[in-house]
Amino acid sequence: MIDAIRNHPSWIDDLIQHTNYTGSPEIYRRWTFITTIGATLQRKVWTTLRGRPLFCNFFTILAGPSGTGKTTALLIGKELLQGLPGMHMAPAALSKEKLILNMSKINQQILGAKDMRLQSPYAAFLDELSTFIRPKDYEFMVNLTDLYDNPKSWGYETLSRNTNKIENPFFTLLGGITPKGIMENIGRAAFGTGFTSRCNFIYSDKRVYTDPFEIMEQAPLGSFSADLKAIAALSGPVRLTPPAKAFISTYFRQGLPPAPRDPRLEDYNTRREIHFLKLATVYCCAESGSMEIGIRHAEMARDTLLEAEQHMTQAFEFLGASSAFESIKYVHQWLINEYATTKAPIPELVLKRKLMSEINPQHIGVLLEELIGAGYTKVASANGTRVFVPVQRRTLV
Repeated sequence: MIDAIRNHPSWIDDLIQHTNYTGSPEIYRRWTFITTIGATLQRKVWTTLRGRPLFCNFFTILAGPSGTGKTTALLIGKELLQGLPGMHMAPAALSKEKLILNMSKINQQILGAKDMRLQSPYAAFLDELSTFIRPKDYEFMVNLTDLYDNPKSWGYETLSRNTNKIENPFFTLLGGITPKGIMENIGRAAFGTGFTSRCNFIYSDKRVYTDPFEIMEQAPLGSFSADLKAIAALSGPVRLTPPAKAFISTYFRQGLPPAPRDPRLEDYNTRREIHFLKLATVYCCAESGSMEIGIRHAEMARDTLLEAEQHMTQAFEFLGASSAFESIKYVHQWLINEYATTKAPIPELVLKRKLMSEINPQHIGVLLEELIGAGYTKVASANGTRVFVPVQRRTLV
């Protein structure tokens, strides 16, 4: 392939430098621009992993407290994508029904494809992910999981028994959310499922100060838009140079160390190869039209993934161990109510069954011991098993 002349040989890094004035943390902008290029490549560009094509759609979740620059980063990527011909973008307010209906109406020919292949590419860049993924809508999360995997055809039966069919879907998701929103909308039970293992949770709590008067207007993105159009024109399989193939094979064989140890990321760990190879493909296409992943691209993919994983669990501060205080308050009140109703101590088995739907199983034992040690419940024995009696307290602080 003849390489078009680019304005920015390092598109992602140059754009990060170009947008420093915004004050949005670099990690938010880096993953926004990665996701933007992935959405641009659609099903036109792929690499191969274990004999199957791997497309570069991402589910990127920018997580952090309010006011940390999630929306600022997201809007830059959104503006760049909206300038591409034939790019299908979701509206700011998107429901699951609207998503499926909109995608079912897209039948876009892949330019340059000799076999007249069609695809249904769609990108949702949403300021508030919580307006899209409703609280603990696990059925919808399963649907998103299916779309992420880029099946050849996907159908959804509506309440009226009509079927919306999507041919060759390619769905990209970028959204902002707070850690509390992750707890309320995605929920503990979703962790360990296919949906969260396909998400890249990008966390930052930095509020970066920039001189508000250094740049009075947004710096123009014209040269970056021109390069993105060149990236959008790429088509075909991405190859690996022999050194890159050897590097990646060794790294995969080693288990992509260091792997996250948090039990909530156990299923995510099984998909790290996929996340890694998508990143390497994006870095390759961001720099040139050579369609060859070099060892430098592989190293950049590794460093980007490890940086994100280093902070990832902070996005889950309201899930599991980090939200122990809220869990203790909940359990204590539940014990009081249950004891008042039954007029009898609560067997440990009954309490654990109740907690299974509210708390990660690996934290239940620790939580019970904390309740006992902090004096919120007394433990007795009945028929050889532990039973719990709540201790009334005026306040829980």
